[in-house]
Amino acid sequence: AKYEGRGANIPGFHLEGPYINVSRKGAQNPKHILEPSIEHFKTLGNIKLVTLAPETVGAMDFIRECDAVVCIGHTECDYDTAMEAFSAGAKCLTHTFNAMPSIHHRKPGPIMAGADAGAYAQLICDGVHVHPSVVRMLVKLYGTDRVALISDSLAATGLADGNYVSGGLAVTVKSGSATLADGTIAGSTVTLFECVRRAISFGISESDAVKMASETPATLMGLNKGKIAIGYDADFIIVDDEFNLVCAIARGEF
Repeated sequence: AKYEGRGANIPGFHLEGPYINVSRKGAQNPKHILEPSIEHFKTLGNIKLVTLAPETVGAMDFIRECDAVVCIGHTECDYDTAMEAFSAGAKCLTHTFNAMPSIHHRKPGPIMAGADAGAYAQLICDGVHVHPSVVRMLVKLYGTDRVALISDSLAATGLADGNYVSGGLAVTVKSGSATLADGTIAGSTVTLFECVRRAISFGISESDAVKMASETPATLMGLNKGKIAIGYDADFIIVDDEFNLVCAIARGEF
């Protein structure tokens, strides 16, 4: 549909679950977790990105049949299972390092599988979910063409410290960090723009940080966004010399 009016243009939604491994549920409500099902998926509307655990029953068939970009996440999968998922059509890792096995020199896991398969890697760049040193490492490993910065932000983003509810679970925000009662990180409370600012503070160049929050995810999702070029949507943010946000301009507002 043609975009008209002010405000965000939302081309689709990310279904992060319910087709995940309960042992890596993170801050998701376990009572909603299901095995991957194309029949169930077809009952949902405008889902363009879906996260699943490839070791779950029916996951590989789902990846091959799903008419959406598939990400591996909330998973206990090993390297070989992840490689099978990428061969089946999965394209990305969901919030890399979080809710998945990390890199081990004898058990490389899904992160090294993604690197070998040429997949994309989402990266929460709030400085809480992933250490700045590991942010720099992942950018070197995958390259700016394949790292997509994400916020993983909750509804509490931008709000004061306090107690909130996310997916039916109690969440406490303290000093900008959101956690469940057991200490599990429940998502971030920063915007994507702030993630870009923090990436720059971690030693990523301005141009690379901006690219990983615009061109790279747009390419992953097949959107005409992320570049200032003929044929691309005229979506801009204006910043000052200190990289403070001045204003945002969406297509149709000129």
